[in-house]
Amino acid sequence: MITRQDKLSILITFIMGFVAGFYFFLTGFHFEFSLIPDSKIYDDYTIEAEAYGSCSVKGCMSFQLIVSTGSYRLLTTKTEVGDIIKEGVIDRSLRNELQRMVNLNELEKQTSRRLVQKCDSKEGGVDYNFKITIDSEEYILDTCRTTVDYNSRTWTSLEKLWSYFETI
Repeated sequence: MITRQDKLSILITFIMGFVAGFYFFLTGFHFEFSLIPDSKIYDDYTIEAEAYGSCSVKGCMSFQLIVSTGSYRLLTTKTEVGDIIKEGVIDRSLRNELQRMVNLNELEKQTSRRLVQKCDSKEGGVDYNFKITIDSEEYILDTCRTTVDYNSRTWTSLEKLWSYFETI
């Protein structure tokens, strides 16, 4: 049999739960669960990429990726400003490869400017621009404007990433 004391305990518990839930709702508090251990290779590691050239007729693809969480936004130039085509999380194996294979020494070499001799975008093709931010340091790899080493581990990882987004 439920006594008056039991009813009072249930009512107080309900009120406290309601107040706590309302507080969390107003402050935007949320719990974050992660299956990845906290040992990140880089604290701040993002990749932004865009295609340019002949694809502008039908809409060039671009994306933004936060490597530590694997979350991405896929965009196109044919959408309204700020429109997102798709959001999600990349495969863990691809994310781990990006963390292992992207090499700071290779990035520094490949971001140096070069004289434009031949650009696919100027000849009816497509060129790619990658902006990689690691610990607040920006590296820009551009297939038309920088000295990209197409045989490097860094470039092959970025190429896999681009191919991944093309198949989504």
